[in-house]
Amino acid sequence: MKEDNKSARKFKRKNFLLFPVGVLLLMLVGGLILQVIFNRLTELNRKMLRDIANEKALAVQKEFDLLEQRLSWFLVQAEGQDRETIQSYLQKDTILHTFLTLAPLDSSLQSEDWKKNLKYRLPYVIRSKAGRLQVLIDLRKFNTYFWVGGSGHAYFEIVSPDNFFLMHPELSQVGKANPIHTALKRDWQDTIVLSNYLQLDALRRSVSLKGIFANAQLATSVPLLITADETQEILNLSMLLGVGFLVITITFLQIIYRNKQRVQQLEIEQSELSREQATMRFERLREQMNPHFLFNALGSLQQLIAKDQDHAKRFVGKMAKVYRKMLQDDRSGWSSLEEELALVQAYFFLQEVRFAKALMPINYVIPPAVLKRQIPRLSLQTLVENAIKHTVFTREQPLEIEIIVDDDQVLVKNRYRPRMTSESQTGGYGLEYIASMYRYVELEGFSYEVENGFFVLHLPLR
Repeated sequence: MKEDNKSARKFKRKNFLLFPVGVLLLMLVGGLILQVIFNRLTELNRKMLRDIANEKALAVQKEFDLLEQRLSWFLVQAEGQDRETIQSYLQKDTILHTFLTLAPLDSSLQSEDWKKNLKYRLPYVIRSKAGRLQVLIDLRKFNTYFWVGGSGHAYFEIVSPDNFFLMHPELSQVGKANPIHTALKRDWQDTIVLSNYLQLDALRRSVSLKGIFANAQLATSVPLLITADETQEILNLSMLLGVGFLVITITFLQIIYRNKQRVQQLEIEQSELSREQATMRFERLREQMNPHFLFNALGSLQQLIAKDQDHAKRFVGKMAKVYRKMLQDDRSGWSSLEEELALVQAYFFLQEVRFAKALMPINYVIPPAVLKRQIPRLSLQTLVENAIKHTVFTREQPLEIEIIVDDDQVLVKNRYRPRMTSESQTGGYGLEYIASMYRYVELEGFSYEVENGFFVLHLPLR
């Protein structure tokens, strides 16, 4: 039985440990798959952002190249002409005349702060008949020209060598200092920054310009977006994650279910074995108790017949009642307190015949409300018999026994005067039988001890 208990506990422990192990396994596998998805998403998104940034930078550079060609043609035509002719050439170009301005190289415009008037000097000088002219670009008009139609998925900024905006998707920022972006992550070429324009994280790439804005920086920014293709790939990976989790979960639940079935089977087998062993022990104890009781009862009857035949008849009736109860086939092993009290009263009558005035009547304190509660079968009779068998008592010091109910338990008490004979030191079957009944139903509280000069036994009510 101990081996079966150990096996059941072992399986329970394995079943208990299997759950956190399975959860950790699920978390590990899920974490690995999510990490793969995250790494793949980051790689694809970074590649996409680089491509968009490069495309935008190329488009801007191409636009500047076209403007450079127009400006070069205009400069060639304007060389050596008078002021009016140069203005007429500029008027003929429907694009350049919208944002280009001419001014004498030595005029006050040369020293004016372009950040206030937003007229930025380009690195070109026209030698006219009236003297040298400088080419200025009106940044307000230039920005308006470039930002008609929006910036698409990316936008760009042009930052002067002294770190001021020459072009910006927000016209109010032109001429203002380029703020320091909050850098989140860097690698060899790219910078992930917090865009002040979009208030989003964006990939920023910078290249140096030549021509119109010599030595200025073209900074292309692309918000961290995801394309439809990458979304589909993420969806596929997520489906793979879900299938993986489903397979692992089903396998894990099957293992738990099989282990639970095994534990339940072991518990059933253990319960059946415990029941069989308890039944066998009960039968063995009853076989051991019955001859002993019959021997003592017949000895008392023999003495009584010679003294009082009427009393002997009552003795036989009581003995028959007690013996019938002891031989009754009750597989449950439990009986009501009311039945056990009736049995112990009949049994005590037999002992009064045998010991006469050396036994005091039993003191009962039993509330009627508990009479239907149960205690192990034959337990009260066994304890009274033990008190008579193991206690020293005489006519001068008669045996007093109390049977009282206190706090959901029956107390059987007698004065502790142990009989020091070989007969009193043998047996112990009665207490073993009662203890086994309580162990079988897993009801705690059965105990016995010497307390204040009394031997006290505690029988929990069921």
